[in-house]
Amino acid sequence: MKRKSDRYPSTVGRLSNWLEASSPPYSLAVGATCGCDLARLERETCDALNRVRELQGSRFGWFGFEDIRHLSGQPGLRRFIVTRADLDNPRFHTWNDIEVVLRGLASLGGVVLGGQAAMDATHDLPNVCRVMLSRCDSCRESELSGIVDPGRCGEGQLVSEVIRTFLDWVTYRSGGRWEPRLPLAEGEDLKAIHASIRESSGPVALAG
Repeated sequence: MKRKSDRYPSTVGRLSNWLEASSPPYSLAVGATCGCDLARLERETCDALNRVRELQGSRFGWFGFEDIRHLSGQPGLRRFIVTRADLDNPRFHTWNDIEVVLRGLASLGGVVLGGQAAMDATHDLPNVCRVMLSRCDSCRESELSGIVDPGRCGEGQLVSEVIRTFLDWVTYRSGGRWEPRLPLAEGEDLKAIHASIRESSGPVALAG
């Protein structure tokens, strides 16, 4: 039987694999004002994006709630993400740790995130498409990149509609160019970094 702590190496390993891959410069944040399994939708959307023909050669990553909690709770990993995302700025020190990690991952590009915290943390990031699943959210349309009504989607069509909204948004912003970013951590082993930083790091200034 796996212990809860056994999740952590896989979280760090997947983060390492994602950073070492060539990914699109755009990220997707999904929220919901209606009852739905957002975690499942995020996973399925990420998997489907990685099968899109136009995106071959680049890869999206997905990190669930427990992954975000782990990354935000580790000063060394949090600092690593902040440094890679170039967020080490005094004006960001008022954010809590989860907001810092969500914003850092999203700003790097090539990640699918979900939940209200992700929507809030990415509200002003120009490379993030923010899609709301809602039956009655048209009054907030100006704050969002797109709205998808689950009630108008047939069985199995919700993921496809979210992806269509995202691809349309990227095409409009980029003129149809899907130029992937270069790997951000090529040749680096995040597990080793994690171990060494935990041994040497004191409190981090971004702690919430």
